[in-house]
Amino acid sequence: QFSEDLKGLYDYVEEPIYREGEVALTKFQSDLDSVFQEAKEDVSSLSNSDIDDNTASLIINIEAKAIEKLDEIGDDIIIKKPAIGLNKAQTKSWNHYQDLKASLVNKLSDTKEEVISLISELSIAAKIHLDSKRRLEKALELTLKNERKLISGVKSDMNKALKTAQEYISGSIKNNEIRKTQIEDQFNQAILDFDESSTDEDLHRTRSKLEVTLNEVSEEVTSEYERVKRVLNQVSSDQSQNDFDEKTLYALESKVAILEEDWGNNIENLQLGLAVKIINHEFSANISSVRNSIKSLKAWANKNEQLKVLHEQIRDGFDHLDNYLNLFTPLERRLNRRKTLITGASINDFVIKLYEERFERHEINYTVTPNFHQASVASYASTIYPVFINLIDNAVHWLTEADADIKAITLDADNGAFYIRDSGPGVTAIDQTEIFELGFSKKPGGGGMGLYIARTVLEKEGMNIELLPPSPTQGAEFKISFPKK
Repeated sequence: QFSEDLKGLYDYVEEPIYREGEVALTKFQSDLDSVFQEAKEDVSSLSNSDIDDNTASLIINIEAKAIEKLDEIGDDIIIKKPAIGLNKAQTKSWNHYQDLKASLVNKLSDTKEEVISLISELSIAAKIHLDSKRRLEKALELTLKNERKLISGVKSDMNKALKTAQEYISGSIKNNEIRKTQIEDQFNQAILDFDESSTDEDLHRTRSKLEVTLNEVSEEVTSEYERVKRVLNQVSSDQSQNDFDEKTLYALESKVAILEEDWGNNIENLQLGLAVKIINHEFSANISSVRNSIKSLKAWANKNEQLKVLHEQIRDGFDHLDNYLNLFTPLERRLNRRKTLITGASINDFVIKLYEERFERHEINYTVTPNFHQASVASYASTIYPVFINLIDNAVHWLTEADADIKAITLDADNGAFYIRDSGPGVTAIDQTEIFELGFSKKPGGGGMGLYIARTVLEKEGMNIELLPPSPTQGAEFKISFPKK
């Protein structure tokens, strides 16, 4: 429910419902504008009508009504964190909300000031005197009303909780008294049934059995009473210590949830890596044999016209596959590897070899700026190339999925960074803080590993990747920063 509440809030305050020129308007901003506009129209209609002694009171009521509506909007943007530990995605969303809330409160406050200023300006223009004391009184009445409502709701919930606790404690005491009576009856019956001629061994066995039963019941009852006493003591003890204990518990819960997520993902990645390693080894062992066989077939194909056509088709198909396989050579991580100077031109050549057909098939305009061609970074091909593969593959997918009118991917650079931007739908506000997290993906069937791995390997080499702030005129834009030396 907490996650759904956060998502609903992000949709309300961040997702555009329509655009006015280059400005994207959200439902939240639209609601603020509507309150302001309604107050303006209401006061304007009064100032244009016959003015009497009651007009000033009506205007003050219009102001109070607008402030009340803005306070209701303010209530809608407040989300309380439940008393639970959060997983990684929830923690990110909650931190984002904490930053966002201050901005939203400021917007609300600004709109209130605009309403108050508007009321004053229109009243002055209409030569209507407003009693400032009455305006303040009306505003405070609404504030007190809202606070009373809030406190009353919490008080009601507390009384319900108290009643439930009292019923539980009373019921527990009653049930334990019944159990005590049953044990006493069981003891008395055991004494009556015990044969006086029984041996010492019978006496010891009967006594031990009854003592074990008594101890078990006693431990259960004592443990239950101790638990209730501990909770009641917490209510009446030092609040700061309670807060500390709760925060410690929630922090541990969050850590466990995050470790469980990472553990599951790491196991899957390990399994996938082992499978790829085995497949790559077996494929490498057989590929040279296939290559030699195609060469041997050429002599036969030269003497047989029908076989010649078939040979050419097989050779072309294999060469195409072989070229793709050769692209993976610089991606292999080898021991004792050394850094090389990787230029934007070499990255561009790699991208074209891998994606040229897809660009043509999906009618994507692929552009590389002169700055990108001339840029360079000292690193490993196995670090840099996969990052571009992942980012461009994502861009192609979302450009195709969105069926954009203009499909464009651009590679750019400046002193110290590469840029990859596209004209797709971009990344939604709620996803911007999560796209680099392991397991997060909006692609159908996506594993959510690409951007996480890209960021991890780049950081290991002293580089960084980030999603730049969204722009109304383009889709996603990523920046890969590297040392300028």
